[in-house]
Amino acid sequence: MPEMYKYEIALRNEKEKTYFIISCILLFSNFILLLSLTISQGFTNWWPFILSLSGMFSFFIGWYFKRPGVKQSLYVPFLFFSLAWFFTPFLWLGFVNLFFDVLDAVSRRKLTVLFSENKILYPSAFNKSIDWAAINNIILKDGMLTIDLKNNKLIQQYMDERNTTINEKEFNDFCKERLKSEV
Repeated sequence: MPEMYKYEIALRNEKEKTYFIISCILLFSNFILLLSLTISQGFTNWWPFILSLSGMFSFFIGWYFKRPGVKQSLYVPFLFFSLAWFFTPFLWLGFVNLFFDVLDAVSRRKLTVLFSENKILYPSAFNKSIDWAAINNIILKDGMLTIDLKNNKLIQQYMDERNTTINEKEFNDFCKERLKSEV
């Protein structure tokens, strides 16, 4: 039976805009490189260029029709560029683009900390499960979540107020009760 989470706190992804800009630079670099490769080969192999055009087209279509407040996915453009590189002598660049595709998805995902009676699920590279027994203190104050672990690690992040509505006092009381029961 899946565990029920009592509280969900969405965290701000402070670097999301930077990651998106880097991804866009990578996409445009791919396009320029594939165009240069097609020209240097005397237009003998059109598939990389056609696939790179499809990647750029999917990027601009996604950007043009994106709803306000919704993150633009770069999955399809990176996939087209990966396929384009697979039609060239530089197959390894196709795998590099697939890697960047996965990194883009991971770096731009919604970061949510889940609190249950038994554990805390914290978003890191992979979701990290933290037992209440491993925690010294947790406090939510002025939109900042602080988790003080017994191994002397301190986690502090601002919550995303647009995606989280939470009563700080109720949350802090819940955490104090959970920490008392683990002592």
